[in-house]
Amino acid sequence: MMLNNRIPFRAHWNQLRRQYQESLPLRMSLWLAVMLLVVHLILLCQDWRVEREEHYRRLAKDWLKLQAISRQTSWPERSKQADDVLLRVRERFWLSTNASQARADVQAWLDDQVTMAGVDDAKITVLAPTGFDREDSVARIEAEVRGVFHPESFSRLLHAIEGEPRQIVVDYLELNNQISPAINLQLSFLFLQPSQAAL
Repeated sequence: MMLNNRIPFRAHWNQLRRQYQESLPLRMSLWLAVMLLVVHLILLCQDWRVEREEHYRRLAKDWLKLQAISRQTSWPERSKQADDVLLRVRERFWLSTNASQARADVQAWLDDQVTMAGVDDAKITVLAPTGFDREDSVARIEAEVRGVFHPESFSRLLHAIEGEPRQIVVDYLELNNQISPAINLQLSFLFLQPSQAAL
């Protein structure tokens, strides 16, 4: 059975060889196809080589950068500068261990400032804190100060708010200087928990 299969194959192969030897256009076409295949393979190899060279060039550049960075001696100084900046930023926030204490601190601070500024008929409302249930966020307490508008007392109150080193945001300000002069000042106090401040 194997011999029977080989005989037609050998006959077919001999026929192809005879056609190749007798036909010049067939020979030229085959050689042209082989040449095109070789050229294509050479171009592929060149593209691969260029890509590899670019890859190694990038690796070498990154390696040189890392070496230059590792030779720098200013890292401890930069780290200390970053820590100092972070400390100054943290000092801008109010600190409290819990929401109730934070709310009491805001109420006491506003009571003192309103009294010292001399705002008449002052009414202070401190809203429920937000953000104290999550340690990874800045907590916020909003408060509202209403009272009789007098330029001197209002100026003293604004000066106290502006002079406070800890963060106080003026969310809304309304001055009514008509029949019944009044102020409506809405503020936000930003808090960190001590565990955040110590990071």
